[in-house]
Amino acid sequence: MKKLFFVFSLFLIVGIVNNVGAQDKPAREVTPSVALSQIKLAQELANYGYQHKDALSLLAAVGILANNQAGELKLESKTSEGSHVKKAKAETVTADILNPAKLIADAKIFAKDNPQVLAIAEKTKISKSREAVDGPVRHSDQVLAGDTDKYRIAFKGEARAEIAVIGDTDTDLDLYVYDENNILIAKDDDNTDQCYVAWVPKWTGSYKVLIINRGAVYNNYSILTN
Repeated sequence: MKKLFFVFSLFLIVGIVNNVGAQDKPAREVTPSVALSQIKLAQELANYGYQHKDALSLLAAVGILANNQAGELKLESKTSEGSHVKKAKAETVTADILNPAKLIADAKIFAKDNPQVLAIAEKTKISKSREAVDGPVRHSDQVLAGDTDKYRIAFKGEARAEIAVIGDTDTDLDLYVYDENNILIAKDDDNTDQCYVAWVPKWTGSYKVLIINRGAVYNNYSILTN
């Protein structure tokens, strides 16, 4: 119970916007929106569920995702620095950690010796995903040790823009956001893999988003937007 309480507490701790470009301004509040916080919580529950083989945590994550539909964000590229050693982990966890079908399937495996929990898993349904036309998007992936994952994300002008990254807790991940002029708009480069930035673009445009793994092993993470 103490471990689960700790997981629920984690999503309340977020980074802050450390750098803002001339054409954008920081958001008035740096606390994630309710919807983004809920998806962050789903990721934390999924991480906990896989680390402790806890079926109920995985099913709770599925329930949260069902109430917070999001489109699929596409990864643009992966870049390797080439000078680091990629160490293996003792146990591999799926990179697609916010996939409801995978969460339910793994919950059934973890609950095989618990008929009550297994019955809950059998009854859990998968909501139909919507097209990624506008609004929140998310993507789960794996960034290797020392490597960089790159995304392109469009945000509307004069509307709050949010990006969160939630890793698997094994390494430090850093998040950087650049505008179309390659000016650094926002960053979260603390010593954790829980990243969050928010700002208000002055006009609608596309932003380059970099996620860098500073550790010596891979990190399964999710990137989320509002």
